[in-house]
Amino acid sequence: MLRIRGGLVLDPVEGAPVRADIVFQGGRIVAVTARLAGGAAPELDATDRLLIPGLVNGHTHSHGSIAKGMIGVFYI
Repeated sequence: MLRIRGGLVLDPVEGAPVRADIVFQGGRIVAVTARLAGGAAPELDATDRLLIPGLVNGHTHSHGSIAKGMIGVFYI
């Protein structure tokens, strides 16, 4: 288990960042919650960070798939 503690987490409902902890277990997010009581889990301090939980493969160039096959279409 791992806890990222005290970061600003963007709330998708409110649209504003709130202070929260993100808890991981087995490489997956198991909780996004207000500050939890201390425990044995290792912690990373994120008080100076903005956290975006669940962002998977945020680097995909999906906009490029719209134009796929368009290059060369207008050449005769």
